[in-house]
Amino acid sequence: MNEGIARCLTQACLYGLESKKTCLQLYGNNIKKKSMQMNLKSLTSGAATSSISAGIIYFTYFTVYNNLKNNIFAGVISAFTTSIIKIPISNSMRILQSSHHKTNIINCFMKIKNKSGIAGLYTGYGVSLFEDIIEIDMRERLYNHFNKYK
Repeated sequence: MNEGIARCLTQACLYGLESKKTCLQLYGNNIKKKSMQMNLKSLTSGAATSSISAGIIYFTYFTVYNNLKNNIFAGVISAFTTSIIKIPISNSMRILQSSHHKTNIINCFMKIKNKSGIAGLYTGYGVSLFEDIIEIDMRERLYNHFNKYK
């Protein structure tokens, strides 16, 4: 539970930077459209749903991980389990962050679903899952390794 709360709070603090990064990655430094210019509203639009979603995802991950921590594949299994809910949320958040006329994550979720179906919500699933498995597995292994020296 603590991991989920910690992730929720850190996501809330860093959401504006993540929004800025997404826009820079999509549009570069030449954001000319007035609707795409970065302002406080655009940087914080979706912060609450993003934070709550991140908390739920990390709570789910660590619940699965802690129940399997004696298994060498605990990180991989946990990453796969959370990917099922994480990828659609992440894809919806990127739409929200990059097109500031959307009001919330649910509108973005529905836009993807209506345009591309459920499969559209999982665009990039393989790459995202692969990245998560590597990142989370490495993080847990390093954490456990360095935790031995406390």
